[in-house]
Amino acid sequence: MELANINSNKKWLLGTEGSKCPVEIGYFEKADDRLHYHEKIFEYYLVFSGKMTLLVSTEEFELKAGDVCCVFPEEKHLVVNCSKNLRCFLVKYPHLPEDKRF
Repeated sequence: MELANINSNKKWLLGTEGSKCPVEIGYFEKADDRLHYHEKIFEYYLVFSGKMTLLVSTEEFELKAGDVCCVFPEEKHLVVNCSKNLRCFLVKYPHLPEDKRF
């Protein structure tokens, strides 16, 4: 069993480096820095509060509190235009720390 580290400065709650947990669970409050994709990881965005725009390939998706979406492997994506009160949970499956590509 692993317990979430809610005091983590990295904002990752489970699935941090060295973890045996098969998923990564964390949250964020501001936009990404670079367009990227993952070869094998599915990313699930669960907007808890605020609003954000998720750019997937060439399409923009406006997400607000209560919205959930999934970005599939190989889809280039970027989070932009976050509101000041954004709190978005992010679940990555499977846990593959080296799977981010630019």
